[in-house]
Amino acid sequence: LIRKLYNNNDVKKPFSYCVWIIVSKDYKANELLQFLLKGCGLSESTKGKDISEDDQKSKVQKFLEKKKYLIVLDDIWEPEVWAEVECLFPDNKNGRLITSRNDEVANYTESKSLSLPFLDKDESWKLFCKKVFRGGEYPSVLESIGRSMVEKCS
Repeated sequence: LIRKLYNNNDVKKPFSYCVWIIVSKDYKANELLQFLLKGCGLSESTKGKDISEDDQKSKVQKFLEKKKYLIVLDDIWEPEVWAEVECLFPDNKNGRLITSRNDEVANYTESKSLSLPFLDKDESWKLFCKKVFRGGEYPSVLESIGRSMVEKCS
């Protein structure tokens, strides 16, 4: 749902800076910071220089302070991750969207959350077939392994 919104040009139009950052379970603060610096066009100004992490954070903050931005932090696993990066985003009514599979993250960020229900086995199989086989017929020889994959994904 968030990806569809993010990819919609009408949604992105009002923002001068848009970025999608996959955070994931093996999150590293420095990598996220480097990604933001690069996306802000600031990585060249820091390349080859011994700039502290605080100075890098300050550069990102100053850049975002002057922009109307939409930043998606996709798949945050732990509340501590948000605690560490929250300071990068000025609180100036801009767009920060966070996706997580952990209710603790939503509670910690004091965000509105949308919990999607799990699909049952039949719904999961229909979705799998729609995505993998583009809604067409699937080879019966692949049904067993396909259903096994769907079951493992819950």
